[in-house]
Amino acid sequence: MGYDSKITGIKYMNEVIKCLQDRRSIRKFSDIPIKKDTLEEIIKCGIAAPNGKNKQTWKYTVLSGKSQIDYLEEKILEVLDITKTDSLCGFGNPVAVIIVTDRKNNYNAMANGSCAIANMLNAAWSLHIGGCWINALRTIQDEPLIREMLGQFEIPGNHMVVGMIVLGHLQEDDLPQKPRRRTDVVHFVE
Repeated sequence: MGYDSKITGIKYMNEVIKCLQDRRSIRKFSDIPIKKDTLEEIIKCGIAAPNGKNKQTWKYTVLSGKSQIDYLEEKILEVLDITKTDSLCGFGNPVAVIIVTDRKNNYNAMANGSCAIANMLNAAWSLHIGGCWINALRTIQDEPLIREMLGQFEIPGNHMVVGMIVLGHLQEDDLPQKPRRRTDVVHFVE
């Protein structure tokens, strides 16, 4: 069952709404690699996200090799052990890691990047790919070891890390329960 948009005349199916309401964070993945064209579709959804004044000042760095991901995890854990500022959870041997960055001088950077991350996580879920938003890298992004590593990944020094997501094929037999959502957070003023 769908409904017709009064604005565009396009018929929208409830599959989109179902995907948005069913999505959950996945921290354990199977060892099956994500096909490159699937990964590209997920990234395109991030690029299609709303952003302030359509400046599109973001940059997406995709790490799909195990050695790159292991190096990223090692550096993050090394700095977190020193700074004790955050923890790294949900890394779970992902097949692909996407780092979303944006220019530091763009006051819409966090909002823009957050919209892109949400689009990518929802797109991934619709393709039966699990994902999780991880903030540890954002927390420690200005530590010298992390800036050096980001430079090796060709992330400009004047960019800030908005967030990072990990993606991988779902382990269907080990999905976490859908989290309960509060229903007392909406107030209609009519």
